[in-house]
Amino acid sequence: MTDHGLATVVANNIWQTRETRGMTVPQLARAAGISKAYLYEVEYARANVSLRVACAIAQALHTTVDALTSDENDYPRPDSDGAL
Repeated sequence: MTDHGLATVVANNIWQTRETRGMTVPQLARAAGISKAYLYEVEYARANVSLRVACAIAQALHTTVDALTSDENDYPRPDSDGAL
């Protein structure tokens, strides 16, 4: 898997898990100790996450880094305008 492919997988998994948990971007960003702007960039695969940030996001979402990096999920994903 390429770095871009992994970033997309992580982005999709973070977005879907956050949505499933009923969390907003501001709520997750605050819980993970990162900025809202950075989280938006991560969720749209425009920024890579460090292992430290991946761990913080996973903890805030009550999941594992392994689950966030799994490419076995096939979630529908909105485009950058928010449309499906």
